[in-house]
Amino acid sequence: MQTKKVDFLIRYEHKVRDLESIMLLRTELERRGYSVAFVCNYEYERKIKYHPKVLVSPAIYNDGNLLGDIKNYGIIRKIANLLWEQLIGVKDEESTSCSHNVIGTGQKAITLCWGQQTQDRIVRGGVPKKNAVIVGQLNLDLLKAPFSDTLISKENLAVRYNIDSTKKWLFFISSFAYSELDPIQKAGYLRDIGEKDLNYMIDISNNSRREILKWFEEALQMYPDRIIIYRPHPDEANKSQVLKEMEAKYPNFRVISELALKHWLNASDKVYNWYSTGLVDAKVLDKPFRILRPYTIDRDFDYRIYLDAKKITNRQEFLDDFDSLEKLEVLNEKTFNYYYYIPKHYTYLGVCDILEDILNTNKYDIHYSLNEYVKFGKVIMKAKILSFLKPLLPLFRIIPILKGKVQERENKVNVIVETLKQGYEKNVATEADIQEIYKRIKPIVYGQKV
Repeated sequence: MQTKKVDFLIRYEHKVRDLESIMLLRTELERRGYSVAFVCNYEYERKIKYHPKVLVSPAIYNDGNLLGDIKNYGIIRKIANLLWEQLIGVKDEESTSCSHNVIGTGQKAITLCWGQQTQDRIVRGGVPKKNAVIVGQLNLDLLKAPFSDTLISKENLAVRYNIDSTKKWLFFISSFAYSELDPIQKAGYLRDIGEKDLNYMIDISNNSRREILKWFEEALQMYPDRIIIYRPHPDEANKSQVLKEMEAKYPNFRVISELALKHWLNASDKVYNWYSTGLVDAKVLDKPFRILRPYTIDRDFDYRIYLDAKKITNRQEFLDDFDSLEKLEVLNEKTFNYYYYIPKHYTYLGVCDILEDILNTNKYDIHYSLNEYVKFGKVIMKAKILSFLKPLLPLFRIIPILKGKVQERENKVNVIVETLKQGYEKNVATEADIQEIYKRIKPIVYGQKV
């Protein structure tokens, strides 16, 4: 395996959600003279082993999230936490021990906060305030001029995806990830939130999706000249049979998971949401948007930002409003501003300033305790031993006392690899994906007055 030293290694989960945002960081850091590489969580066969000076993680909640990085990159001192999911349920907000708070060694890394609420929450959970920095949401930079001028137009999207651009597009942001969990995700949720809460989220997701799709079916029949574009959650994309059947049945219903959300939001005439944090993009773009809630989500699990929001709760309300493009005051402005800091400048520049400080100074370095060195040292040692023993696996398989354990481990590994393979194409950015974005944003990034 090839090895490569880089100044910054940025890990990401979903190319559709993450890639354009982290491309801002990469392009700006390269403009400043640094080397940057990407690694996706779904890359099951790594061709390059990176040795980064600074690791940028998509999310560190607990020591379990750090184990893979430490196994791959050593006990690294310079880590930044993007913490992609910062809008969480009320019960989790109010608990200092919830799975979405930053606990353990991750509290020693720099966490980049979308707004005051996130900073208050994770500081209350134990993160030192100096390690919880409010920067804004990185993704929103791409909605501001001049980056917004690079968003793909409705006309171009129409040609690319064979959609009639002369018709009204109604765009639904799905959050029904719990309806399509793979084995790895289900095991992770069981570990983090427990069986009771997981079953609740699966049930409310399944019931809500079923009812919303019924509303859509009726509207599709009543308004054949309107097009509903269903944006599946990254964990829902390409899995749901019911979505495939609806798309085959109704020519004015499309399920499209490609491209970053912002392009579709910008091109659409109206936006629907159930439970997605993507609603902030619609608000910033000043689009008419509605929240669809056929079933009331328990306060503990709902987002506080949605508790006092205006919602469409039944079929008749939905159909009565369907053809309206009126911009309504759906969210409480004061609550919204507490959760989302939207600076006048660009968030990516502030983030890159912080990353540069992490690299070039030691003021943000993680200082591991003796116990942490021992714990993480064991992880590294175990990985090295398993790598050393891998050529001997055929021999272990024929030793009766070891055969069962070897088979059990191989089965677990096979499940993981198969799941990663299934998610590879939709989550891992190709060089063409990267270059397409690079071509759009490089002239703007390099042309900024900083």
